[in-house]
Amino acid sequence: MSMFAQVEFSLKKHDFGKMDAFAQRYVDVEISNSGADKVYILRVNAEREVRYLYSNKTIEPNSKETLRLKVNPAARGAFKSDVWVFMSSSNQPTIIKLKGYVEELPADASPTCPDFSGNTTMEQQMSFDFKVKVINANTKEPIHKAAVQIIKDGRPAYSWKTNRSGLVEKEFPLGYYYFVTTADNYFPKEFDAFVNRKRNTLVIELVPKVEEQPPIVHLEPKDSIEDLAVTEPVVPEEDFDEIVIDMTEEDEPEDETIVSTPTKIDSSEFSVDLYKPNNIILVLDISSSMNQHGKLDLLKTSMLELLDMLRPVDRIGLVSFSSNARVIAEPVLATAENKESIEAIIKGLRATGKTNGGLGIRTGYKEAMSHYLGKGNNTIILTTDGAFNQEDRLFKKTIKKGVKKDITISVLGVKTVERYKENLQEVADKGHGRFVEIKDYNSALGVLKHEIKTGSKRD
Repeated sequence: MSMFAQVEFSLKKHDFGKMDAFAQRYVDVEISNSGADKVYILRVNAEREVRYLYSNKTIEPNSKETLRLKVNPAARGAFKSDVWVFMSSSNQPTIIKLKGYVEELPADASPTCPDFSGNTTMEQQMSFDFKVKVINANTKEPIHKAAVQIIKDGRPAYSWKTNRSGLVEKEFPLGYYYFVTTADNYFPKEFDAFVNRKRNTLVIELVPKVEEQPPIVHLEPKDSIEDLAVTEPVVPEEDFDEIVIDMTEEDEPEDETIVSTPTKIDSSEFSVDLYKPNNIILVLDISSSMNQHGKLDLLKTSMLELLDMLRPVDRIGLVSFSSNARVIAEPVLATAENKESIEAIIKGLRATGKTNGGLGIRTGYKEAMSHYLGKGNNTIILTTDGAFNQEDRLFKKTIKKGVKKDITISVLGVKTVERYKENLQEVADKGHGRFVEIKDYNSALGVLKHEIKTGSKRD
């Protein structure tokens, strides 16, 4: 056997795929030596965005060592990088080609290649000390036992309660989250935020439902009924954007962690006796505008809640649209196994591009017609924040054809601004459906389930 034939690389190409803030950014390449002599890793040439680490430069006969390659792209989007590995067994380098697509950058993640100890996960490597303080918006006093729920990809990821100082302090992984904060006698507050080691503290101000008691009016004999009018206290509106500050205050740990589980629907609430089988096609707006104000997280929440409710007799499929439209989940029966696959697709949705809603609708109808369910509820749910391009006039003809075949379309608006609602209502009316809205996390939990139950209710 020649020296060249001694050495084998476990891979020479690797695609990292779509990478969010928590994606593993390194890959291990095993280098095997099947010969009778030692071989050596002489050097590794890589671009600046790639760091490397090897378990040992010397590879003993009939053994193997690991070359770990970590990518640190400086910008979002597609990347490609070649790594040249020079071995003592060959005059020519082995070239390893790396590529991927960066959707989220961990702003302060260490570029260093992780060691081989295996004691920490990727999430642990990207964690930091995180503080949340909840205060009264008027008095700035801390709020005890305020509930802070943190949503990631549509599911509750963390749920905490504040201590007497209004604080929660936790080890927390960096990333983009949707925060829902509530407390007794206060208006809830919701916002989206990206947090990391630099943005490691949130101060959340809640507005009390009652600012002050109305003044006591003493009735004098000369007073008339008109004289007794008391002005109602006005609850001020506020900007619900998060406030990030540096905290130095320390307090004894008294925060309470709550284990969150998805809301479960009793099967009797959606029994086959009361509700027809469904053929549901969700047509999903994943254009860049859905990245704003936590819209995509709220949409994911609503879809996952619906998925939990569906029965094995129901069929569900997913069509996404942004600059283009495509089927991302062929319609399948809502069995436990299929639900698991669809949940993974929903959680992995990312928003980018323009908004070709017309093409999305036409693609949705094509799927609905291909899987038409006799004596069932055949429906399309268009989900959008409202800002979709309606220049594609063909979708209106498609809706008319769908009505003739008893396929309805309803529209689920996600934090839709007022100027878009009339057009969305028109789409729903033409398709013999309804226009419903997600305005906040609480409505996201129930609105889509209620819409499907309304459409599939037996006479």
